[in-house]
Order: sequence, then structure tokens, then C-alpha cells
Amino acid sequence: DPDYGIILLGIYTQQPGDDVNAIVTNIVSQLSNNTYGYVISRLNDVVVIEAREGLGSQMNTGNRLIVILSNRIFDYTFDNTFN
Repeated sequence: DPDYGIILLGIYTQQPGDDVNAIVTNIVSQLSNNTYGYVISRLNDVVVIEAREGLGSQMNTGNRLIVILSNRIFDYTFDNTFN
């Protein structure tokens, strides 16, 4: 985020037996609880993340949205040297 830096919109841990519908539904639910103003929605089986109001083209220039999916507990340490 241009103002907040690296932010965490939410966490979802897949449960045994979750199908695609449950996974997408739960991800949208968890990310929708963010306090940064990002709008989370669903388009079929796709999670849509809309930047908060006021960011405009800033999201297209040097401030990239990165989604991290991990099969382990993530330690939130992040190296932004690639940007």
C-alpha cells in the first residue's frame, strides 16, 4: 500500500474437505474483514481484490499487489528487493 507499506488483508487456513467453493468463500470472508479499505469480492471461483479508494494509478506504478499462497505457516517477513 502506498501509505501503509506492506499490509496483511487476512489469513485463511484450508480445512480438510474444503472444496473450491468453500475455499473461495472463506478467503473472501476473511479478506473482507480488512481495515484498510480494500474491497474483496468473488467472481465465480476468482477472488477479486479492489484497491482502496484514492489509490488510482498508484497501484500501477511501483506499488504492486502481491498475493502469497503458502502451504505452511507464513512468518510475515518480506523482502521487497525485487520491486
